[in-house]
Amino acid sequence: MSLLDVNEVILDPVVGGEPFTVLRRRETVGDNGRVTMITNRLRMVGHISPTAPNSLVREAAFQMQRSSITVITTFPLMGPARDNGHRWQPDVVLWHSSFYVVVDVNDWSNWGRGYIEAHCTSMQSIESEPDLGGVYQGRLDFSNAQNAIYASMPILYRRRLGRT
Repeated sequence: MSLLDVNEVILDPVVGGEPFTVLRRRETVGDNGRVTMITNRLRMVGHISPTAPNSLVREAAFQMQRSSITVITTFPLMGPARDNGHRWQPDVVLWHSSFYVVVDVNDWSNWGRGYIEAHCTSMQSIESEPDLGGVYQGRLDFSNAQNAIYASMPILYRRRLGRT
């Protein structure tokens, strides 16, 4: 057991801790033999980073964007499990409007107070458009005095190159 405690770093929003939602799904089989799913939404905090593979897959009949993330948190994320007659589906992480299913869990509970590292892959073949909060990348409002200088940049650059 290591005495190194990384929990404060994992949960610190300045370093990388950010909120995400976990969908914990429990299966129960009814008297009619049908499976019903009970889903609990849990708000958690942890460190999330994109990991490989995050590439475009192009086939003749379709195209999809592979996407995966690594989640480090103190919350015990889990893959498929069974206990007391209930079956649990793998946890789903909702992060940046995308759903990721937990495919691999590493338990580091012997390090300090303990943490979980989970590798997750996207459940969607096409991701939603990122929310830029009303700000569009690559556009400046030149009526704003602070941005007006940028309007003349191409002209100044061409003059410098001798292409007026």
